[in-house]
Amino acid sequence: TKNEAQGLQLAGIVNSAKTSNLQISGFMNRGGNVNGAQIAGFINMAKNVKGPQIAGFINIADSSDYPIGIINIVRNGEKALGLTYDELGTGLITFRSGGRVLYGLISLGYNLNSSRSDDYYAMEAGIGARLLHTPYFRLNAEIYTQSLYDFRKDAYQKHGVRVLPSLRFAERFEVFGGPSLNFVNFDTDDHINLTKRYLWKETKKDNFYGLMLGYTAGLHIKI
Repeated sequence: TKNEAQGLQLAGIVNSAKTSNLQISGFMNRGGNVNGAQIAGFINMAKNVKGPQIAGFINIADSSDYPIGIINIVRNGEKALGLTYDELGTGLITFRSGGRVLYGLISLGYNLNSSRSDDYYAMEAGIGARLLHTPYFRLNAEIYTQSLYDFRKDAYQKHGVRVLPSLRFAERFEVFGGPSLNFVNFDTDDHINLTKRYLWKETKKDNFYGLMLGYTAGLHIKI
């Protein structure tokens, strides 16, 4: 623990300083004013962070424009709950949280195209960036990974990038929708194909790989 750390503050478990330039730890960083970056295996906590704030799970700050984590609680940032639907028929409840530029997302849901014999429960996580921000219109880009589980077999995996234009109304509400480019892979012995619209596809032994265009649409409520 230090009051001030002018250079690199490195620890296996916990760093703590009132002011610092760079904090790197295996588990947790605590800082006041961080002029550089915070990088932690699990959690970062600070007042004002000028550089990136990177955590394996959660970032907490009064001010942080570039948090990279699954959950980012930033006082001068944004938090929103959303309902989304995609081209595979997966419906998700999504929590997005972050700063002025970057944010994280985590989702839970269910694939509505599931059969009675194969119920697919969904989990998604990713990172987004605000490319354009006006009072009524936004343009966001996200990279994400989605897994569909039946809790008996290996997951049906989808990884992608999407662009999401959105319109804001009534101050707290936002409707959005846009295209995505996705890479899909699954074991053909465990799963059926949820779509036939592929730009490219290949099967090696029992493993299917495919590249496809898709979409995501939904509603955000600012909290």
